[in-house]
Amino acid sequence: MVFSEIVKEDILTLKAMKKFTLPADKLPSCQVALTFREPMFQDRREVTRRFSPNQGYSLDELLVSTCLVAVNGQELSAQPQDPMDILRELPQADEQYVLLVFLSMFTLDEELSEVARQIGTKFKLVLEQQHTITRDQMPSKSYSVTFRKLTSGERMKLERRYPGSDSNCGYSFDEMLFAYSVTAIDGNPVEAVNPKDVISTLDDWTHLDFQFASTVFLNAVTVDRDDANEAKQLGKSLRQEMEATFSGSGKSASSSRKKVGSTAGE
Repeated sequence: MVFSEIVKEDILTLKAMKKFTLPADKLPSCQVALTFREPMFQDRREVTRRFSPNQGYSLDELLVSTCLVAVNGQELSAQPQDPMDILRELPQADEQYVLLVFLSMFTLDEELSEVARQIGTKFKLVLEQQHTITRDQMPSKSYSVTFRKLTSGERMKLERRYPGSDSNCGYSFDEMLFAYSVTAIDGNPVEAVNPKDVISTLDDWTHLDFQFASTVFLNAVTVDRDDANEAKQLGKSLRQEMEATFSGSGKSASSSRKKVGSTAGE
């Protein structure tokens, strides 16, 4: 899958423009101003691949440090310092505050998650095989996304090609499944590529757009918690009916045998 050149150019321009600065007077210590760029899906993939749980910091903190571009107006590209070292030097309250602001801006919160789930649930109830998340529904409002519902056979085939979470590939199987299902961006058809490379074709999406669209997709093509509970209850009910029927048949057969035996004795 490959973006059309027009759509890709729009997204790359968006990537270059979307920055924000936390002024010093907004931080608890009022000592330092920090400038960040919006994270892309590729950033999330890269930090997931690099992350090690024994380093003393979280995956979210690594993502924040990756997107840090300036301190007090000075671009980090001109400085040799590791951005993670800058986070380490911040007062703890400042670092926690920065993390909260960044994640609330660029990751899926409960409100957006619920919107995505509702859209996906509506798609699930429609018989069409393709569905479009409109521009207005996407968090960035920059492009629409069309995806198709995959068959179980396609899922099984992709599962054989998934390198596994232990391989440090930087993405989940569900994310690979979603990437493979995308058929159009802003109405422009996408081209099929090797399933092993399909995830990289969405690297230029913003992290928030990817989280939102993939959540819509998963709710459209899989059973949700309510459906799962309903299926479990139905299974229990059917088992009870089966056991009751079998038990009743057994008693009837036993009674018939007794009657036959009694008649023979007479």
